[in-house]
Amino acid sequence: MRQKIKTMKSILLILFSVLANVSFSQHVVINEVYGAGGNSGAVFKNDYVELFNSGSLPVELSGWSVQYASATATGTWQVAILSGIIQPGRYYLLQLAAGAGNGQPLPVADASGAIGMSASAGKVALVNSVAALTGICPSGAQIIDRVGYGSSANCFEGAGPSVSPSATLAIVRRIAGVDTDSNTTDFQTVVPNPQNGQPMDQVISFSPLQERKYGDPSFVVAASASSGLPVTLSSTDQSVATVDGFTVTIHSAGETTLVARQGGDARFNPAPDIGQALRVSPAGKQGNTNSYC
Repeated sequence: MRQKIKTMKSILLILFSVLANVSFSQHVVINEVYGAGGNSGAVFKNDYVELFNSGSLPVELSGWSVQYASATATGTWQVAILSGIIQPGRYYLLQLAAGAGNGQPLPVADASGAIGMSASAGKVALVNSVAALTGICPSGAQIIDRVGYGSSANCFEGAGPSVSPSATLAIVRRIAGVDTDSNTTDFQTVVPNPQNGQPMDQVISFSPLQERKYGDPSFVVAASASSGLPVTLSSTDQSVATVDGFTVTIHSAGETTLVARQGGDARFNPAPDIGQALRVSPAGKQGNTNSYC
């Protein structure tokens, strides 16, 4: 019996390991590559690789690496070691070597390395190991994602490499995180836009309130966050009006403030509260409204 239990535990451990690798391969990808850092006409001072986690769970990147080889290299790849966690729906910025000093600084990076990439053609791999890859186009379960860029690259996903970037263009996935295993299909060139793992800002849009009178029926207000996250609405004086979702019910004449809030999540910072004064006049009279941020 004990031997059977040990065997079952071993099988479960193997299954969990396989599922973890499958999850990683589906969820964390190379999202953007820029190799002209510091060159003449460069947008940024440093080369960089941006990752994206399209999954629903955070992924620990400690023990992972981004590796690079020149377009036609046949030997050992260069290694930049990663650390920390990439949250779901978030980016991860790896800052690499600086060129001649042209361009603007990158946003604060989540990790850094000394690799100097080609501006026009090369091979990049995301690896769940820090051991250097070798060969023209290495394979194995440790390789989570790979991108060959430029027509001379001899290692890529799909039928061919992506188009070539330049001093003013990076290669970026057409849709963040979407990987069809075809570098030619998945990537396009756009103006570089490196994004790190820091939460993004958001704002709330809150439609102006109309003047109300005591005795008016309940009414619905509109408030939404630029992040798409749900907004909550509350009343500072519930003796005047109460809120259920976005429906406001008047209880007496007077004045209250309706406050819209969005507290943020792993991807977004809390939004600044937006409040609007709701004045309720006695029946037959009109009042005014005010707002604040």
